[in-house]
Amino acid sequence: MNQTQTPIDVSKLLASDDLATADHIWEVSWEAKLPADLFTEEDLHCPECGEDHDLEDLRTSGDSTTVLCGPEGQDAIDKVRAFILDPKAEFPLTDFRLVGLELLAVSEIR
Repeated sequence: MNQTQTPIDVSKLLASDDLATADHIWEVSWEAKLPADLFTEEDLHCPECGEDHDLEDLRTSGDSTTVLCGPEGQDAIDKVRAFILDPKAEFPLTDFRLVGLELLAVSEIR
């Protein structure tokens, strides 16, 4: 991948629109695809093994994103999906795939 491009930072705590109900912290693990035009022919050639790798394998990216929101896990997934697939991002990702969902903590809001 071209080294002059900025990496995509998705390791953010995404706040809920309604902080009055944001009492759950969820970890959403996901995979998505990077745009194919980010890669050059040079990127496909592995200097370690000398083989050419499949572009689709190189395009696959993933991470875990922590989300502050309400008690519904689906809301956390929807927030992360919208963030990851944001068409206004410099390098919008495609093909979102949920890998895991874990409730990390629940706090009492007063």
